[in-house]
Amino acid sequence: MDALSMFGGAAERLTQKALEQRIPISSTFELLPTCNMRCKMCYIVHQNLSKEQIKKVEFWDSLCDEMIAEGLLFLLVTGGEPLTYPWFRELMERLAKKPVHIALNTNGTLIDDKMADFLMTIYPYQVNISLYGASDETYEKLCGMPGGFSKVSQAIQRLLDRGMKVELHTTMVPDNVHEKEAIAQLAEEWEVPLKMTHYMFPPYRKEERMGTASYRLTPRKAAEVAFWNVCRQLQNPANRKQAFELLCNTFDNPKIYGAYGRKGILCRGGLASSWVDYQGRISGCGISNYEQIDLNKVSFKRAWDQLVSQTEQIEVSMECRICPYRCICSVCVAAAYCETSDVGGTPKYLCEMAKEYARLIKKEYEELKGL
Repeated sequence: MDALSMFGGAAERLTQKALEQRIPISSTFELLPTCNMRCKMCYIVHQNLSKEQIKKVEFWDSLCDEMIAEGLLFLLVTGGEPLTYPWFRELMERLAKKPVHIALNTNGTLIDDKMADFLMTIYPYQVNISLYGASDETYEKLCGMPGGFSKVSQAIQRLLDRGMKVELHTTMVPDNVHEKEAIAQLAEEWEVPLKMTHYMFPPYRKEERMGTASYRLTPRKAAEVAFWNVCRQLQNPANRKQAFELLCNTFDNPKIYGAYGRKGILCRGGLASSWVDYQGRISGCGISNYEQIDLNKVSFKRAWDQLVSQTEQIEVSMECRICPYRCICSVCVAAAYCETSDVGGTPKYLCEMAKEYARLIKKEYEELKGL
């Protein structure tokens, strides 16, 4: 997820113009790669860092000013767990004074009354809370945090009581997939949006090598979760039938899909958005370490021009370009790179997942046609 995904229609229209003109309209600041939880599926490195190993407030403050001069409007602050950044309050106070819309990613476990009150003073546009289960038992098993669910649910309520905008983000893996219905029910009770992820990238950054097994669902199970989630969002049978009819037509006639045959990337990364890691290296995406540029050595403007040039040269595999299921597939440059060690590779895990997802959609559509 990038900084633009939560800002709605107006941001999307601005993004389209930014894409056309290669304006860096959004960015994500990864303040540090460490966290107070130990989630089995996390892509970041779990290691102890000294204060000298992460960028100070002045770096982020100055970088934000450079980005604003080039067109930055939307900023996502993340980690690791950003609330464990030693100078979190000072940095957020500075960023809040700038002409940018700020959102915050957090696991929520450190949001007590004092932190909730502080967040009210800087009032980020949105606080994204990672919700990895619906019970303390699941949090202890999956995240290594006893009482984790209780802490997160209390944090969510604190923010809602203060009138703050909250969105829940969850990732389905073997240890929590049995609670997907309960998680969705919680979102309804809190009356907040829920983004549910069924695809887990291989932990490239954590392992620093390819070919390592990752903690994720099988392709078939991931497809089942994706299907369940889309049906959750399309509960009205008529709406679901209409959506699935369009998808089935696209499966049968893939050339009608707008991105059919397109050789380049389909996302904004490296063309209108960026990710800056805790060491001050910029890239189009934070999932992998592909094509990073060191902002400690060059200005943001120079780095951005170089990043755009690199991104424009990326080509996805021909197999993916013309695949009839590309419209529902989670494939992207980062996924291809993490799965195959090649941005032009074809991720077989995603191929299996997309085919099963399509099968479920087709089956449901046939049943809906009979109603």
